[in-house]
Amino acid sequence: MFVGIGFIAVPIVILSYLQINKKRDEAQRVNLENGAVKKYTNQQLREMGDRAPDFRYTVYFVKDESTTRDGHMDASCIMFHES
Repeated sequence: MFVGIGFIAVPIVILSYLQINKKRDEAQRVNLENGAVKKYTNQQLREMGDRAPDFRYTVYFVKDESTTRDGHMDASCIMFHES
């Protein structure tokens, strides 16, 4: 049951992260074209966390190369990294 939920939840999360990143990239491009100056200090950006305009989500697909007792490869895992 939990695997099925994961198969549904992970793609939704990844697609939403991609959409959020795309919106932020577009907003940053528009601001640069309009000559906008930096609105926030580094401290303010740090306090905003993942809501900061320069924050981007990244997804890493990591494959564990170790094998189980029966000789099969372990399942891959997905790690979400906030950059």
